[in-house]
Amino acid sequence: MQVTKYRNFEGYNHRDLFRLCHIHPNLGLPSNHNYWKYYTEYDAIFKFVVEDNMKLRKRKETLTESKIKRSKLDDEKAKTEQQTIEMEKEIEGMAELTLTRRNEATLIEKMKTKRNEATLIEEMKSKEAPNVETSKVLQFLKNFQQLQALTVNDGEKAAELINKHDFVYEHIPKILLNSKDIWKSLLVRMPLKMVMENLGKMTIVDLLGSKEHHCMYNQIIVDKLMDEKILKEMHIQPIDILLTYATYSIGIGYDERREIKWNPSKDIVNALEKAFYSSIQYIVPTNKRYCLFFNISGI
Repeated sequence: MQVTKYRNFEGYNHRDLFRLCHIHPNLGLPSNHNYWKYYTEYDAIFKFVVEDNMKLRKRKETLTESKIKRSKLDDEKAKTEQQTIEMEKEIEGMAELTLTRRNEATLIEKMKTKRNEATLIEEMKSKEAPNVETSKVLQFLKNFQQLQALTVNDGEKAAELINKHDFVYEHIPKILLNSKDIWKSLLVRMPLKMVMENLGKMTIVDLLGSKEHHCMYNQIIVDKLMDEKILKEMHIQPIDILLTYATYSIGIGYDERREIKWNPSKDIVNALEKAFYSSIQYIVPTNKRYCLFFNISGI
């Protein structure tokens, strides 16, 4: 779940972690270790992490491409550089050939060792390891990749996958978040804080509102806001509820720097107001004194 939910954070991803820890099968593990029993699931996760993040990486310009670009600007300089490159390649080739001849026996021995390790790994792997039909992990990864490939017109299919695997908001591509069916499936399992952040969006897609067909989903929101246990356990701050109340009640917000409008539900607005007062009692005092300074020199 976490591998697919948080694929990138502040420029870092799971592939970077794998690179740092040099992850690989440990031949010292006993034959009854979980890795050998469920190697298909482990390998699928490792493969997903590497391939998924390779797609997200920006394509970097190679040294050769850079030199080709420079050659277009200065033909003479390019010819000189090309000759230099050829000479360097020739020298490197000679050095590699010499090194190979000197260490031929060592290289052959290493190749044999790698082959033996690969053979041993295959022998250690359990023949009863789960496959796509029997493994929830493999099915989850397969359907997650299907979810990422869906288009705007595949709302029903996406909702079906969400209900089947309990996909959450972070799993959903932005292109699908304009579908009412998607929000129906997400709302049931969505945490209160995420609900508060997306009240406007759910109202815009006609899931929430003041009409009769909105009542059922309005009530889900109201029940979440009125549940004092949720307010306490989720550590919902009164200021967060107040800001949500102020934004949602006026029916105007911003989505990716553009203004969006909606008709707020009165039931939800009233529930937000009540939740604000209810949440105050769950504030944990710090028992510290604070001194606030205000610069009013520019007034």
